[in-house]
Amino acid sequence: MNASSTAARLGALLVDCPEALVSLAARREVERLGATLDPLLTDLALECHLASDGERVDLTTRIHPSDRERVAAATGSSRLRSFLEGWATPGSALGAIPFVDLEYDLDGRAGEPWIGPTIEPRQLSGVGAIHDAYAGKPVASWDSYRAANAMLELLSQESRSWQRRLLACFEALPAYGCINHLGFFRQRGDGNRDAIRLVVSTPRRAVSPFLRSVGWSGDDERFAALLDRFAPYAGRVDFDLDVERVGAGPRISFYLELWSPRPASSALRQVLDDLVTDAWLSPRAARGLREWVAASNGRPARFLTLKVLEEPSGRQVKAYLGDVRAIH
Repeated sequence: MNASSTAARLGALLVDCPEALVSLAARREVERLGATLDPLLTDLALECHLASDGERVDLTTRIHPSDRERVAAATGSSRLRSFLEGWATPGSALGAIPFVDLEYDLDGRAGEPWIGPTIEPRQLSGVGAIHDAYAGKPVASWDSYRAANAMLELLSQESRSWQRRLLACFEALPAYGCINHLGFFRQRGDGNRDAIRLVVSTPRRAVSPFLRSVGWSGDDERFAALLDRFAPYAGRVDFDLDVERVGAGPRISFYLELWSPRPASSALRQVLDDLVTDAWLSPRAARGLREWVAASNGRPARFLTLKVLEEPSGRQVKAYLGDVRAIH
């Protein structure tokens, strides 16, 4: 097997995962799915639901423009094929999308992947580049907003009312704020939910005003306290929420990302200790994460992202254990 193949890279990720993160049964499911994917994908991540004691693990793959034709030809999903073909259409506003994450849920639901495009073409260039590109320009001309609208048109998702709703969300962004990713629930699983998930990045001080502007129905003081507890030194916050035609649902999460994580990282040690102390994370899951970091030990291709999530049904932490060919 080619050491750079999708299956080999996935195997290298799995071999470093203790059972606290990926059970034997979950490992078999991930390997089964991995064997069906395009053999040349370069970016992969395991999504470990840390409350499941290793039993619930999903798989995320990243599709770059160079992958589109191969993946479209090989996929059995008409929904994914339609999106990839639209992305490749010359002159389409979708062309600004630099990459797309496909999330395969392995919990027994339909096999359609969750299509999560990065709509901000300058995301990897930094927030300064994004701000400079859009400064003084109307939101309707932004590449990210135009890509979002093109997604609406591709889905025929009653685009006029949703265009107005998305425009309001973009206009609520503060200076140096951006919407980096979005996903339509009509492209996930059974596709029945009429909502859009946005991944937003803003300065820390602007989080609460943005949430109020878009009509978020959650507890603002509670969310601010969570950020103070688990991300006390963060100047920026990346968070996601589910936008509806009117308002936004109470579910919300934020991300803590570490590239090339090392066991000696005091920031990682502190946040894991705090999550255990506050009963967000079991000691076993925290040990599993520490073991994975020790096995990765600063490899430049590895990353760990913790997702701290609150929703009406409860709270949880997910861990994305990733491997990329190069840090983009």
